[in-house]
Amino acid sequence: MPIKAENVTYTYQAHEGYARPTLQEISFQIDDGEIVGIIGRAGAGKTTLLKLLNGLLKPDAGKIIVDEIESSAWKKNIQRLIKKVGLVWQFPEQQLFETSVYKELAFGLKSQRLDLGEEKKRIKEALGQVGLDYEQFHDRQPATLSSGEKRRLSIACFLALKPRYLLLDEALAGLDASGINLLMELLSRLNRQEGMGIIITGHNLGQLSMVCKRVMLLEEGKLLIDTPTAALAAYYRQLEERGFTLPVHQEVLYHLKTRGWDINTRVNDAKEAVQRIVNSL
Repeated sequence: MPIKAENVTYTYQAHEGYARPTLQEISFQIDDGEIVGIIGRAGAGKTTLLKLLNGLLKPDAGKIIVDEIESSAWKKNIQRLIKKVGLVWQFPEQQLFETSVYKELAFGLKSQRLDLGEEKKRIKEALGQVGLDYEQFHDRQPATLSSGEKRRLSIACFLALKPRYLLLDEALAGLDASGINLLMELLSRLNRQEGMGIIITGHNLGQLSMVCKRVMLLEEGKLLIDTPTAALAAYYRQLEERGFTLPVHQEVLYHLKTRGWDINTRVNDAKEAVQRIVNSL
């Protein structure tokens, strides 16, 4: 079932007279198996939205529905919600606290009361999904892992719970090119093989376009753009004004079109863009 937000408003310190809504009447639907990128400048409300989607926060107005669980009923369904929606923070070390990788993954599974055999099976499977070898990593202290390994361990902690949706807050921040490619390949594989819905916030449209088929732009708590990634060029001016650059292949097509080329700027990837250019020669 999809995730729905209906006229959602949320205000931090709402009791303060000067408080300003962090999110204002946001509405959207994310269908099963979608990969969605959320962009916006600092303070736009991206992290707040993710916290609302996984039940850490409740809307002040409007409602959020996750697999038919409405936000008004989250308190009594919190365990169900946690299993359905995993949130990986920007800085994974903030989530890691156990003394070994195995214990880190086992912590979230305790509420499911699995026998030790099933617990170990889930942990090995989750580590394998993120490319961390069980024999090599299960006894390691999380603090000794690299930034990329910590990021993957944080994801594995939620994969062990077998969620329907995975939310990632600025997951690409601090990773080098190799780490970004590994993470994007992982997310694409989880979506393709497990049918997992993925929502990821970020600032680099070129990176997000590697996996995201849809992009949403938040600005001062409002949803300004909600578009297929292939159609981003149609919003060139709005994005440029806010400091965002199109993926390179779409940037090239956009400028060719502004110079008089009869070319369709709606493309899914660089290969398709090159074919469009060749066909227009």
